[in-house]
Amino acid sequence: MCGITGFWDTAKQINADQMHNTLCKMRDTLLHRGPDGAGNWIDANAGIALAHRRLAILDLSEHGQQPMHSANGRYVISYNGEIYNHLEIKQRLVAENCAPAWRGHSDTEIMLAAFTAWGIEKSLQQFVGMFAIALWDKQEQQLYLIRDRIGEKPLYYGWLQNCLVFGSELKSLKAHFAWQQAIDRDAVALFMQFNCIPAPHTIYENIYKLEPGHVLRINQHKEMHNTAYWQLKDVAKQPQVAISEKDATDRLEEHLKQAIQQQMLADVPVGAFLSGGIDSSTVVALMQTQSSRPVKTFTIGFDDPAYNEALQAKQIAAHLQTQHTELYLSAEKTRAVIPDLASFYDEPFADSSQLPTYLIAKLAREHVTVSLSGDGGDELFAGYNRYNWTANIWRKLEYLPRPLRIMLSSILVKVPPRSWDQLFVLLNKILPTRLQQRNAGEKLHKLAGVCTATELADIYQRLLRHWDTGSKQSAAVSDLSARTFTESMMYMDSMRYLPDDILVKVDRAAMAVSLETRMPFLDHRVVEFAWSLPLTLKIRDGKNKWLVREVLNRYVPPQLYDRPKMGFGVPLDQWLRGPLKEWANDLLTSSMLNKHNVLDPKQVQKKWRDHLSGARNWQFQLWDVIIFQAWYEAYHG
Repeated sequence: MCGITGFWDTAKQINADQMHNTLCKMRDTLLHRGPDGAGNWIDANAGIALAHRRLAILDLSEHGQQPMHSANGRYVISYNGEIYNHLEIKQRLVAENCAPAWRGHSDTEIMLAAFTAWGIEKSLQQFVGMFAIALWDKQEQQLYLIRDRIGEKPLYYGWLQNCLVFGSELKSLKAHFAWQQAIDRDAVALFMQFNCIPAPHTIYENIYKLEPGHVLRINQHKEMHNTAYWQLKDVAKQPQVAISEKDATDRLEEHLKQAIQQQMLADVPVGAFLSGGIDSSTVVALMQTQSSRPVKTFTIGFDDPAYNEALQAKQIAAHLQTQHTELYLSAEKTRAVIPDLASFYDEPFADSSQLPTYLIAKLAREHVTVSLSGDGGDELFAGYNRYNWTANIWRKLEYLPRPLRIMLSSILVKVPPRSWDQLFVLLNKILPTRLQQRNAGEKLHKLAGVCTATELADIYQRLLRHWDTGSKQSAAVSDLSARTFTESMMYMDSMRYLPDDILVKVDRAAMAVSLETRMPFLDHRVVEFAWSLPLTLKIRDGKNKWLVREVLNRYVPPQLYDRPKMGFGVPLDQWLRGPLKEWANDLLTSSMLNKHNVLDPKQVQKKWRDHLSGARNWQFQLWDVIIFQAWYEAYHG
């Protein structure tokens, strides 16, 4: 895990010294991504400059330093990530008599040898891993920007007049002397809808995120060719296999074990996040079977039982006999992180679970340099609660005439969410566990919005949408007409929510403390296997992630993990009415909201008053605005 950046001054406007000074400024904005070393490479005649900040994971010697040249001198690379099957690639190169005289044992050197022997497209098809790559081809005078299949590693790019800039984070691009980009109002609209900005958009005009699974090739005439070498839609459209339950369980266990074995390879300490949920528990269980010593596991705990997963995690850690570390956090310590969020994320990002994610990463970094996580399991194996209840509700609602659905919607919203919550406090005492509801009032008000939808895709957008900005842009489009509605939701989550929210959250939070995160469920072989399976192996008898549970049952008794899904959040609604009230109120004044002339102060302030009074819980909508305001003040105020 590292930080990369650079530029290509196609007009050759500046000399070598100016190139060096600019490159160093860009590079050192990424110090947190790579505290173990720094490197530059410049070809002033071509106007190209590559830089690297190193977090040493494999081959800690100077032979692992970047930017790195290929053995034949044709390619220069600055790369962020890990190629988990690099040893297999090395063996193949040796067997084919394509291997150079190895200088070290880094995966970077092996990648360059593969590019030399097989070409870029074929090599990418062979790589298993997460990566963002800037590759300069001296022979063809072309630059390649490449991103991994799922989008674990970020890569930004854009033109500043005649100069192409690129990097792992926006802050590196902004350090270039030609930066003067304006805020993209369409991107703000997308952010207010989805609490993040979906690729290829960024908060700035004419600056983009490279989309997952894509290669962007740029030549000296400034021509750009953006092509996909892997696409989830192709995977999701493949016919599903007929497979027995036991064979499916065996194969998933085998795939995950292989991914975990490769992801445990490092020359530095490795551990894992353990929430006590199904996915992280499965990862830790399979790690423990392949480790000669107790795996180091980490959990964050909160005093509020509605948000605390530490007790279950501790029980599972004890059962698996891991070396477990837990840290209970006060609200004060958690809130203290908030002022730093803008610097972590560079552009507005308002998933409130960014707070505990950062804190668990900080805890883990005190003990390890690499941590595995269970991210991706929900999207692949139908883990989100909305997959169940949305499909069930729509099956009932679609037969009702729309006027009746509109009437039902109006009835639901007439009762304040707080009143619904009070009712469900009583009902939860008598309802079975699977029917109990937290935040019932907000869910029923969201259901009211679903009632007036006209089609399934519209339901999905309404479920995820925070503000209705009137934007016609969609963050992801489902093209799975042959699949079920639930599978279409899983697909859209994998295309949008996973790379643009979950993976951004984890990467920036972990990299802020120089921690590398690895995600076995997102090994593309696991992804492809998951999409080959019928939905009946993922949801059964009302239980999500059935097949993952079957794997986990081989290692952990169900009573230790079988509980309602909690999520990974903080009591934001209460904080906004209490200890964060003054800070938020300062950001939501008319004068502050009018600074940028982007948001409507009247709408925002009405929701703020409703929230403070307890009439409605607008925590997520308000958090979007507050985060945007804090970001704007940090960078443009």
